[in-house]
Amino acid sequence: MTSLMVAAGVTAFVLVGCQDERENASPVEPVQADLAVSPQALLARRLACPSGEERSVRAEIGPNGGTVALGGHAVFFPPGAVREPVQVTLSVPASPHVELDVRVNGREHYRLARPVLVTMSYDRCGVLFPAGGRKTVWYYDRSTERLLEEMPTLDNPATRSVSFVTNHFSGWVIITG
Repeated sequence: MTSLMVAAGVTAFVLVGCQDERENASPVEPVQADLAVSPQALLARRLACPSGEERSVRAEIGPNGGTVALGGHAVFFPPGAVREPVQVTLSVPASPHVELDVRVNGREHYRLARPVLVTMSYDRCGVLFPAGGRKTVWYYDRSTERLLEEMPTLDNPATRSVSFVTNHFSGWVIITG
């Protein structure tokens, strides 16, 4: 069943990536979503796995695509995701929760020409958090602690990671329950 879900997720990513509709890659401001569930209730369900130090990695990604990875987290850029070479920074902030921030050319928000596949690892949680249980990723504004958008998420308990497709960069956090 898990391999069927992974295959469906990868197929969806490929189909989305093959669409001819392309936007110009450019900075973008976040769009805030209306939530049916209290944001405070969801914030209380952030996956708690403390990390005492910030880690980051930077790489250049061009129109031919590529991957940027750090500590089990990764962003896969298919060809055409960016129109010109850009500097991509992945950061795992010092935080009591599993969070990931991605910046392009130093900008906090960035819209891509094609969607990318983001994988967030919760492996550092070890025995603190069992692999089972529902996990979703939320587009997250760390400075205001606001959840802005739930990302359609594929959980892979075997690799202790969650993956989703997005066409914009910012910060994300894993929510449990």
